[in-house]
Amino acid sequence: MTRAMLCSLALFAFSSLTPVAAQTTTPKPAASGDDALVLLDVQLIRAGTGEPVTRLSPGDIRVFEDGAECPVREISHGRLPLAVVLVVDVGKSFHPTIGHLTPEIESALGRLGARDEVAVVAFNESAEVIQEFTRDRKLIAQKFAALSDPVWQKKLGGKQKLEAGLARAGALMEKGNPLSRRVIVLMTRETIYTWLPRSGDYKVAASREVLTSGSTICGALLTRGRSGFATFMSVVSVFPVVPPDQRNDPLVIRSWASRTGGEVFGGPKEALGTGLAALFARLHERVVISIVPRSLTRDGSYHTLRMAPSSDLERREGAVEIRAIEGYFARPRAGTGTPAGTEGQGTAKDPTTN
Repeated sequence: MTRAMLCSLALFAFSSLTPVAAQTTTPKPAASGDDALVLLDVQLIRAGTGEPVTRLSPGDIRVFEDGAECPVREISHGRLPLAVVLVVDVGKSFHPTIGHLTPEIESALGRLGARDEVAVVAFNESAEVIQEFTRDRKLIAQKFAALSDPVWQKKLGGKQKLEAGLARAGALMEKGNPLSRRVIVLMTRETIYTWLPRSGDYKVAASREVLTSGSTICGALLTRGRSGFATFMSVVSVFPVVPPDQRNDPLVIRSWASRTGGEVFGGPKEALGTGLAALFARLHERVVISIVPRSLTRDGSYHTLRMAPSSDLERREGAVEIRAIEGYFARPRAGTGTPAGTEGQGTAKDPTTN
């Protein structure tokens, strides 16, 4: 498949599909032939070392939609740029960390590619777009630094509502490059409510805007001042440690990262800049898997996704972990009455519905 063909497919796909969360994918159904492809944004790592696996052929991954296997047309690496929204907590628990991170933020942003775009959203009780998508890293660093002003705590209210930041970020994604892989990075302090489900005021830590934007959710979480056990819970991966019933609960940051194929870094403020840079770098270790969906109908229906490494891949690479979104909504394209799909990324299933 040529680069031009992939780009045209991506534009069609990203604009028409709505994905779900659980693994890391970017779907898009179309009409026929190459237009019917769904593109999935996926991370593959070696289970023992965490190293990325990027040299892949279509036969290396098996993809199942609604329980039935779908043909994998192509696996590519490094072709599509990123659209990243930094969702920054300006509440009193995380606010002091913003000033500490300011000297490091531009360096961390340097780990992104030249074609990648970044936007900034500030949140506490409410949320506000501070900077729309741009490739100007210095401008993003300046906007981030401006959030250290205490006026933002008063302007956005005093009671943290994570869902307000996510909703604004999800809506902002619709203004980004339709060819991009979409990522939301939550920057906040990890409290008991971010890893214990159904606690405190964390009701739905995601929104319809996020679900329909098909974004991967990642986190850069401050763990300063935690007990030894809580700090341990913060820095380890959600996959091996957090029990399945908590890992699948849609009310926690780590769960949403897991369900959308994202990652979470937790650490003290001294390590947060380094962790953010590493997170940005790992976003470019992901691959895009092009599949032929079981149904070409874009009627808004939800389709589950599951991926598994082939036996050939595991013989070659050892045990492999796949992080991807868990499903998508095949929503109609805007402005048409015909069914459509999206590409690029999957959308998390709405936790408010069954």
